[in-house]
This record gives sequence, C-alpha cells and structure tokens, in this order.
Amino acid sequence: MGERFTVPQKEAAKNRIFAGTGTVMGGSGSVNGMVYTRGARLDYEEWPEGWRWDDLQSDFLAIEKVLRPNRRPATAWTEACISSALANGFARKEDLNDGDLSNVIGYEWMSYENEARRSSYVSFIKDRKRDAGGLSNLTILTGARAHRVVFSADKRATGVEYEHAGARATAEARNEVILSAGALESAKLLMLSGVGPAGHLNQLEIPVVADRPAIGTGLHD
Repeated sequence: MGERFTVPQKEAAKNRIFAGTGTVMGGSGSVNGMVYTRGARLDYEEWPEGWRWDDLQSDFLAIEKVLRPNRRPATAWTEACISSALANGFARKEDLNDGDLSNVIGYEWMSYENEARRSSYVSFIKDRKRDAGGLSNLTILTGARAHRVVFSADKRATGVEYEHAGARATAEARNEVILSAGALESAKLLMLSGVGPAGHLNQLEIPVVADRPAIGTGLHD
C-alpha cells in the first residue's frame, strides 16, 4: 500500500489524512476491511442517467453472483453494540445494501468466504483460472505502473502508457480502455492524461484533452 497523506484538511482541524492505495492484485479490496457496500441511493442521484441506483441493479447482481459476499454471524459483542445504537435512536436493518443507509445499523455484507478474504482478484481471475484451466484472453503484468491513457487526435482512448522494469511501453487497445485504478489513482491518471480542470493541467504543463473541472474533486472518506 502506497504511503501517502493528503494536504491539511480544513474540516479535520488541518490534519493530514492517510490516503494509501492498494498496489497488489485485487487493489485495495485485497488489503481493506472487506466491507462490500453498494453505497447510498441518494449519492447515485448526483450521477448522470444510466449510472444511477436503479440503472445499476443488474450490474450489482452480476458482480455479487461472482464475488459472493457474506455477513458475519452475530456475537454477544456485536449484538451489544447494536442494542446500544438502537437505544440511541438507530433502526435495525437486515440488508444494508438496499440503498437506504440513513440512521440504520446491522451487519455489513463482506468480501469473504469460508474464513478467507475473497477479493475481486480471487473472484474474477484466480478462481476462473483454476476452474477453466487458464484465461487465454488475459495477460497480467505485475510490477508495472500506469502513467497515462493515450488519446488519438480525435480524443479517442487508444491505449495506456506504462512503465515496467525501468522502461516505458504502450499497451494499444483495439476496442476500449477500462480505467479502474481506484478512487484516488483513477482521477490522478485522468489528469496525467489531460482530462481534468484545464487551469490546473495548464499549471502543470499537461496538454488538455478535455476540460473536466469535476475530476479530482468531491472525494469523501
């Protein structure tokens, strides 16, 4: 996990907050607390049509069919914590992935199975390689760092420039480039690629591909 801290945060008494990223197979899902959450329905309302809560239900179900999240069994300790919350105005809820996370408490869905972590890498790659005897359409290059998405003159993503073993190379795409580097690195890569607030990119002498002021802002932790 990369060691990095934010700039001083005004709403956190000007403290710098740790903001590491998971640089392992499966990303931060291989090292975090294993909570699997769809999030809050209200947050999705700020997204464009096609990316809102109701639009994504079939996608959630498809992911969960493979990821197979579970909930931990109740213990005397967890039940005591829940009882304390109920006594202070919370409502108990069985399913914390129905989109309503306001003033409720219960058992989170988690990415584990048979007492072992079940990350996206385990679910979508490792298990399938074992069950299918390999994935002929997949090449994994570890120890590489992406530098930017490469765009054509007509602003179409055509590949990814990366560094491996001290040398830079470009992986070219015939159909599409999928950017899935996490909440922090995805925004960083977009800006390094020229997609972000034009003023900020100009300050860093990064050629602007698309002026998108929202890129790199609005992060909530």
